[in-house]
Amino acid sequence: MKQRGENTIGYGKTKEAVVAGFKAGLTMTEIAKKHGISRAAVNNCAYRNGIKFPYVKLAHPYGDIKHKVMLAAEQGMTRKQIAKAYGFNHISIRKVDSEYKLNIPKA
Repeated sequence: MKQRGENTIGYGKTKEAVVAGFKAGLTMTEIAKKHGISRAAVNNCAYRNGIKFPYVKLAHPYGDIKHKVMLAAEQGMTRKQIAKAYGFNHISIRKVDSEYKLNIPKA
């Protein structure tokens, strides 16, 4: 389990990163990856500061998570390996697994 505050760089620096990334035209996900923070932290910071990122409509439920979990399942990865490789929550992986009956092993 992650320790609290592990995926943040401090609110002041997060705010600077979000503002600079928004001005540079980056998406929330790109800002998060570039600075090593969570997408949720970027989203919360943007919301608190009135920054509105353009809405991106995803083509599939679960968006990138669904697609990446399905590809990883085809490669024979376990849920734990998928979570570690992509940083996804185990519950999200389990939901995709159960909905699409992928039968991904836990360990």
